[in-house]
Amino acid sequence: MDTEIQGFPNYRINKQGQVFSNYKYKTNIPCDTWREVKPVLDKGVGYFIVTLTNQGKRSNKFIHRLLATHFIPNPLNKPQVNHIDGNKQNNDLSNLEWVTSQENSRHAVDTGLCDERRQKQEVAILQYDLEGNFVAEHVSLHEASRTTGIAWQNISKVVRGVRPRAGGYTWKYK
Repeated sequence: MDTEIQGFPNYRINKQGQVFSNYKYKTNIPCDTWREVKPVLDKGVGYFIVTLTNQGKRSNKFIHRLLATHFIPNPLNKPQVNHIDGNKQNNDLSNLEWVTSQENSRHAVDTGLCDERRQKQEVAILQYDLEGNFVAEHVSLHEASRTTGIAWQNISKVVRGVRPRAGGYTWKYK
């Protein structure tokens, strides 16, 4: 059974995670037939997303969050959706659950998806210029981001070896 996606009246989602639109292909004109919107893998974060449009405004939505929002009760109002098996691409309803940030972090450590020291907010981040000269020490990724104006996600990618630099600097865990 398809359910209308909240805030997007021209889109529906089913329990298998398929999203449908009644917009004509590549237009913002509604029609009488429904077509499947193919999800795209966001390689930066590893989740499937779809782009939805409402009144000319486009919005990227994670499939797992759409599924949880529409089909999994959340009586405790937990803010995050966890993939129980750790596979971000497995959006089967039985693999999704509502969790707190702390529960999500603990799950990542317990299943080996993340190093425990990276979960701690107090892990120091060292900032270097491109010649390798020490610039500053920050108490956390988020503090480094606030201080420098560089997105914490980009700093994180550098310390994990995903990219060589962020904001014109190299970064390392202390």
